[in-house]
Amino acid sequence: MQPTISVEEFQRFQCQLLDVREAQIQATDARLRAEARVKQLEAQVGELQTALTTAEASTQQSRVEQLIRDNALLREKLQATESGFQLQSSTLREECTHLTAELDRLNSLLSRPRHDQVVQTMSLVSTNAQIQTDNPETPTSPLVPADSSAVFETIQDVEDHMESLIAFIKRNLEGKLADLERRLEVELNAFRSRILERNVAENKLIAELKESRRCTQQARDLEQEARNQLAAVKNRSEKLTRELRRQLARVIRGTGDSERASLRKTSIYSSSSSLSSATNIPGNGTTTGGSLMNGDVCGATLRPSVDETGGGLFLSQSDIPAGFFPVADFKALVDRLSEVQEENCSLRRHVQRLDGELTAKTRALQVEIRNRLVSSHFGDTSDPISSGTPNENSSIISGPHARNVNGLFSPISSMFSSILKNHPDPTTLSSANLETVNRLKRMCENLLTENMRLSAELEGSRKSST
Repeated sequence: MQPTISVEEFQRFQCQLLDVREAQIQATDARLRAEARVKQLEAQVGELQTALTTAEASTQQSRVEQLIRDNALLREKLQATESGFQLQSSTLREECTHLTAELDRLNSLLSRPRHDQVVQTMSLVSTNAQIQTDNPETPTSPLVPADSSAVFETIQDVEDHMESLIAFIKRNLEGKLADLERRLEVELNAFRSRILERNVAENKLIAELKESRRCTQQARDLEQEARNQLAAVKNRSEKLTRELRRQLARVIRGTGDSERASLRKTSIYSSSSSLSSATNIPGNGTTTGGSLMNGDVCGATLRPSVDETGGGLFLSQSDIPAGFFPVADFKALVDRLSEVQEENCSLRRHVQRLDGELTAKTRALQVEIRNRLVSSHFGDTSDPISSGTPNENSSIISGPHARNVNGLFSPISSMFSSILKNHPDPTTLSSANLETVNRLKRMCENLLTENMRLSAELEGSRKSST
């Protein structure tokens, strides 16, 4: 009986082949899933790179470069994993090709002519029977064709090898995928933590920037307020400076006016005292005392006027609000005002001294004239004396003080005129009278010269003060 492969065995072989093909398809599907996972991971890496580029503006350059290097390392790892998958896929393809070739070979063995198999089987069966007859100790066993057992063993080995290979590939792929997923998850967590840190740092920097902008705006507001206050202070200081200058000018003008008024009062007083002494000689002491009293009253009147002016100025200075005028300019103006007041006081004292000297000399002249007129008799004098004295005085006196000097000389001229009227004949004057007249003439000339000198000194001091 020739052994043949039954239909069940052939179907089993076909089922095994289908299983192998199904395993190949599953491996291909796993490879495709792995490639899709790799693409998804690449998309996530692209998203992470986009997030890194958006966070690059608010983070430090070194950390961004580190992230870029990590991203490049991940890309290299992904490329290495993809190349490993491709290598495994090529290995699986080669193994599948080898298995397909082995299956083709088995199919070719199965499709051989049956008579060859029968003949070979019969020969093997007879040989085995002969061996069994020759060896009685060998137990009887079923006769199995040698080719069928070899084919079965080969198929079984192929199946075992395929199963082990498929299991190994599955384990390898699952392990690598798990490792890759774990690494990617770790990297993603690290990236997320870094992004959160950068967001926190960015929010902190934004808060600091807002705070700095707020401080800058406050500083600008304070600067503008200070500028406005400075402008107001400058305007007020300029107004106060102009006011002080006007007050100083008024003080100077008032001082000049008071000096001129004092001179006019002095000249009027001298003229009136000379005239009163000439007309009322017995009341000389009383008149002189009255003149001195008038002079004192004039000086007292002059002093309060100036003092009141200066006091008003100091009062206006004390009313100046502090902080609205430069201290240096204010001190300079106060010092200048003090100097002007000191000069005014010195000029006033000088004027009073000149007034006293003029009063004393006028008094001495009046006393001398009175004594001479009382002790001597009326005598005659020549017309040239009476006519020449006013002309000489008028020729000597010139300028702005001629009126004051003529006013002082007018009483003496009136005295000469009265003498000439009483004694029209110049031959009736005695030698004593002539000597007296000559002495009076010299005294008048000296008095006029001294008056002119004092007037010149007063004018010079006034010019120096202005």
